[in-house]
Amino acid sequence: MQTSIVVRELCPTSTRQWLKTGAILLDIREAEATEALQFAEGNIMYMPLSQLMERYTEIPVETDVIVACERGVLSLDAAAFLQQNGFDRIYHMRKGLRHWVAKGYPVTGDTGDLPVSHHQCCGGHEHHHA
Repeated sequence: MQTSIVVRELCPTSTRQWLKTGAILLDIREAEATEALQFAEGNIMYMPLSQLMERYTEIPVETDVIVACERGVLSLDAAAFLQQNGFDRIYHMRKGLRHWVAKGYPVTGDTGDLPVSHHQCCGGHEHHHA
């Protein structure tokens, strides 16, 4: 029987606060996406999801790491993978870059392809990942 993984999540507002205190934002979007639009705040580490399984040992284990993608779906899976591989300071940014942009937080590049929607941002939540 497989045990479920509890993935802790942060909204973009909490993510910004954590980045100011030394957390790393791990952007797992593929190169084409990151070249078009980037997060423009904090310590950003780029590692495409397609390379994560081969390169995850490059991620510091002693630092809080917040995994982000475009919509917050793939980052949840990636965070669960990292937790299964011994990372205990891993978080996932809920709703991803789309929500970051919707909140008006800093980016560089073209946001024209992202539909902007305004949702409330709240505190941390947990997701169970089987």
